[in-house]
Amino acid sequence: MPKVAVYNTQGEQVGEIDLKDEIFGAPVNEAVLHEVMVMYRANRRRGTHDTKTRAEVAGGGPEPRGAKGPPRGRGRRNPAPTWRGGGLPF
Repeated sequence: MPKVAVYNTQGEQVGEIDLKDEIFGAPVNEAVLHEVMVMYRANRRRGTHDTKTRAEVAGGGPEPRGAKGPPRGRGRRNPAPTWRGGGLPF
C-alpha cells in the first residue's frame, strides 16, 4: 500500500495514511489523463464567446452606395447580416 504524508496548515508533517491499492495502486494511463485534462480545461473556457447582433455592430449611417447609379440593388446599411462584418439577424 502506498503511504502519503499528512500535513497541517503550518506545513508540518503530522502523520501518514495508507492508500488503497485498488484505487491508487493502478498504473497511470498518461494518454487518458492528458485527454481528460484537455477536456477539463476546454470546458472551463466554454461560454465566454459572443457574436454581435445588428444592433451591436458598429457602423450604419448613410447608404454605402447610391440607389440609382450602380447596376446593383439598393445597398443596405453595413450592420445588415448580408454584408461582410454585419451582425447576426437574431
